[in-house]
Amino acid sequence: MSTQFHAKTVLITGASRGIGKQLAQDFAREGARCLLVARDTAALEENRGQLPNPDQHVCYPCDVARKEDVEEMARKVRAEHGPPDILVNNAGVSRYKLFLDTPIEEHEALMQVNYWGMLYCTYAFLPAMLDRNSGHIVNLSSVSGKLGTIRHTAYCASKFAVAGFSDSLYFELLGTGVRVMVVNPGVVETHLFDHESFSDFPDDVRKMMKPAHLLTRAILKGIRKGKYEVTFPRGLWAGVVVRALWPPLYRMLQARFLKIPRTRPGASV
Repeated sequence: MSTQFHAKTVLITGASRGIGKQLAQDFAREGARCLLVARDTAALEENRGQLPNPDQHVCYPCDVARKEDVEEMARKVRAEHGPPDILVNNAGVSRYKLFLDTPIEEHEALMQVNYWGMLYCTYAFLPAMLDRNSGHIVNLSSVSGKLGTIRHTAYCASKFAVAGFSDSLYFELLGTGVRVMVVNPGVVETHLFDHESFSDFPDDVRKMMKPAHLLTRAILKGIRKGKYEVTFPRGLWAGVVVRALWPPLYRMLQARFLKIPRTRPGASV
């Protein structure tokens, strides 16, 4: 066990389920105090009770999509613990729908949670980190924040926003003592895929799903090493490289993988 996280304060959004829940377990095993943030109070308390030394961890029910909720949560955290040593912006939602089948309200909701929730929390804690000359901000993006994927227009747009924000913030924070890291998971076994829109999610992609604990292990390793970017599994980075160096080849290979005909019946040429 590393001592790097011992006695550190780690705030994790989306901490009631999935990746956030697993991250809390991992950090707690390393001796960190976890501040658990999510909307579901009962699920947060259940997660806290399963952590090592549960009394040292604290739950903060909060909807990160609501700026007022985040500001109130942050005031309590700063008053009770000071700014966290590590902020993990993990809260996220997804849908698997064609663009025209996705109501505009769902596009707005995904952007509100996935992007604005991350922004609200960063605004809430970054100034105090800068005053202290130390801190670590971890933003959960996605491989879908690097590569456009079918039936993910709303999700991709929100995660591309997270990736672009993180890229820019990285340069702003150089030399300040505060680090930023962006995480690009592929398909990971989480509650995101429980939504009814994923009922016809391809079986061959489901078979590629990785357990959350492998991703969180890579995240903690990335923080220890001071990495800017973690892509999991690492093999997905090949698609990012192909997309960057030869976009037409990437689009052709992706269309083949998805079994999309280049010309559809009734389509204009």
